[in-house]
Amino acid sequence: MKRLAVALALVGPLVAATVHTQAPPKSGPEHKRLSYFAGKWTTVGEQKANPFGPAGEFTSSDSCEWILGGFFLKCSSEGKDVRRGW
Repeated sequence: MKRLAVALALVGPLVAATVHTQAPPKSGPEHKRLSYFAGKWTTVGEQKANPFGPAGEFTSSDSCEWILGGFFLKCSSEGKDVRRGW
């Protein structure tokens, strides 16, 4: 038990120093291609009558932003469906 404590005391700082010297990961070119969708978007359209509801207009507003160091693109949407009063 005493040997384990001594070994941890010697190895612990070495492991911590190694972890802190590594650079954080960077997003790759496959992530950069999604930059097209970043920003604010507005959509206006007209829905044709179908089994799920009558014809009418709809609008939506989308906002997309990079999160977690450029690895994820988070998008939030808000819309209005005139046909249903939403």
